[in-house]
Amino acid sequence: MRKCSNCGFDNDDSSKFCVGCGAVLPEAVSTVATPVAPAPQVKVEAAPSQPAAPRAAATSKTSGLCIAGFVVSIISIPLIGIPAIIGLILSICGLGAANKKNLKGKGFAIAGIIISILTGLLFILVVVLTALGMNEFFDEYGEDIVREVETRSEYEDLNIKKIIKNENWVLERQGSYLVFESGNRFRYYETYGDDDSSYYEGTYEIYVGRDAIEYVSEDLEEYGVTEEEIEELLAADKDYCEENFVCIVLNNESCMVDGVNTLDEEVMTPYIGNYLVDGDESGLDLTNMNQATHVYFVPEDQYDD
Repeated sequence: MRKCSNCGFDNDDSSKFCVGCGAVLPEAVSTVATPVAPAPQVKVEAAPSQPAAPRAAATSKTSGLCIAGFVVSIISIPLIGIPAIIGLILSICGLGAANKKNLKGKGFAIAGIIISILTGLLFILVVVLTALGMNEFFDEYGEDIVREVETRSEYEDLNIKKIIKNENWVLERQGSYLVFESGNRFRYYETYGDDDSSYYEGTYEIYVGRDAIEYVSEDLEEYGVTEEEIEELLAADKDYCEENFVCIVLNNESCMVDGVNTLDEEVMTPYIGNYLVDGDESGLDLTNMNQATHVYFVPEDQYDD
C-alpha cells in the first residue's frame, strides 16, 4: 500500500496518483541493494630515504696567548714597567697565532697591544719626570742630606759621654767654669779661674743619643718636652742628630758663697742639647731647662778669656 502524504489515503502499490485527493504519489524506493564496486587497491611505494643533514662545523677555539697578553696588559696598568713589555710580547704572538690558525681572540690581542704600548709610554714618562725631579731635589737638598749622613757617621764612632766627663768646660761670654770630678761629682764655679769663692757642687748624670731622648721625654716629663719635639729640634739643624744629642743633669747639693752653703735643699738642673765638633774645635750647645736659657760651653783649652 502506498499512503498519500497529503490526505493519508491508502492507495495500491501500483497507483501513481492518490485516489482520495489526486496528489502525485512518490516513487517507490527499490529495496534491492545496488552492488558496490570494490575500491581499487593503490600500491604505495616507499619514499626514497633523505640523506642525513650534515653536522655543523666545529666552533673554532680562542687563542690562549691572546687572552694571556690582554690580562697581563691590564695588570701592567697599575704596575707599569716590565709587565707591559710581557703583555706586548704575548699579545703580538697571540695575534700571529690567531691569524695563522684561524683562532678567535684577535680582539683581545689588539687590545693588549694598545694597552701595553700606552702603559710603556707612561712608564717612560714617569722615569723622565722622576729623573728631572730627583736632579732638582738633589740640587736643593743634596748637600744637606750628605752633610746629615756625614754628621751621623762622624758622631757614631765617638764616645761622647767619656769626652764630656774628661773635659773641664767654660761657659762662653759669662766665663762660668764646670768641672767634672771623679765619683760622678761636679763643681760649677761662678767665674773661671776663681775656684774658692762661689760655686755649686753635687752629683751629675750624662745621657747621650737615644738614652738622652728617652730620659728627657719620660723621666723629665714634668718639663713637658716630648720625643716628637726633640726629633723636630734635631731636624731643624743639619749639625744636630740623635747621635750627638745629650742631656746633662746637675744635682746641686750645695751652693757655696764665701765658704757658706746657701742652698736649703737639693736642686736639679737639667741641660739638653748637642755635642758639636767642627774640625779641631768642639762645644756643648745646651739649653738650661730650669731657666729656658741657651748656653754654650767650650773645653777649657779652647777658651779665650
